[in-house]
Amino acid sequence: MASLTAVFGGLFDPVHRGHVEPLCALLDAGVVDTAIVVPTSQAVHRADAQVSGSQRMEMLRIAYADDERVQVNDIELCKSQPSYTVLTLREFKALDPGAHLCFVLGADWSGGLDDWYQASELPLLAHLVVLNRPGPGLELAGFKGFSQACHANDLRVKPAGLCYAFDGPELDLSSTEVRDALKRDGKASGEETNKQSKQWLSNALPEGVYQYIESNGLYL
Repeated sequence: MASLTAVFGGLFDPVHRGHVEPLCALLDAGVVDTAIVVPTSQAVHRADAQVSGSQRMEMLRIAYADDERVQVNDIELCKSQPSYTVLTLREFKALDPGAHLCFVLGADWSGGLDDWYQASELPLLAHLVVLNRPGPGLELAGFKGFSQACHANDLRVKPAGLCYAFDGPELDLSSTEVRDALKRDGKASGEETNKQSKQWLSNALPEGVYQYIESNGLYL
């Protein structure tokens, strides 16, 4: 059967364990074989990042440094135009026409794909893998053009167009929460308050990423 490569895009502003651990679990479970993590340049559906592209790239490299299965790619950061998933998938497909790609979507995305740029082409280029989070999962039937996969191995048989839900680690985190906590940590007064703030951030962020943020004074 064909090998599978996950394409995981986002602002990663900053990358946190809610990004890292579900993707690693997807790899550990053998649903995909390798992964490409792609930080966006100018987000179309969300506010722009609060730190530079190079800083987000460095945090991602730190976060996935110990996993040889994961490649961090700056393909979208090198462009001046907004980041469109379909264009990125086209480029990866052109590099390896026989590759089976799986576009990874976090279950916190509730807007559907209908209003995405050239959304009708997405099922022709890749499968869709939804990383479910705590609480109700996404309704897979809502993704037009994608058929629901019954088993992970189905993704290896058909080259594109299937949607598969993966129940990964239950980490209810968002980058917004992390940024807010980092701001509070920067303004924290009192030993106990500061200790609690740092403990929460230590649990939310990969150790090296937290050290990088503190060393560079980010998100204050």
